[in-house]
Amino acid sequence: MTPELHPMQDPLNSEPVKTFKAVYCERFSVPAARFDESLFWRAIRWYALPVVLVVKIVNVNYFRPDYEFIRSVGSCEIMADVRAEVAAFRWECGISSPLRRHLRLRISTSRVAKLAKRLLRSDHAASASV
Repeated sequence: MTPELHPMQDPLNSEPVKTFKAVYCERFSVPAARFDESLFWRAIRWYALPVVLVVKIVNVNYFRPDYEFIRSVGSCEIMADVRAEVAAFRWECGISSPLRRHLRLRISTSRVAKLAKRLLRSDHAASASV
């Protein structure tokens, strides 16, 4: 009887494929419970920081879609899934409030995608060379 493999697990490599969240937390020494908040601040554009701080105080639910996106991306194991999440989030932002759409008062999906690409690639390369 052959053991069950994770859908993305390489049969030649016994190491399971890690999620973006797991690789991110490992790389940046962030506890898993702080992943959402850590990636949120890393993905905010620098010029929006003062406004983001105020909006988070005034409207605690404003960034809910951003945190939902972060949780979705965190569970991705391959870049194709990250790209799909990015596309869905961008579409949702396009039909949402003017602050999100025109002032881009939201996380940068480009930053998240670039970071995911770098981390997932390096983790997969490291596990393949073991």
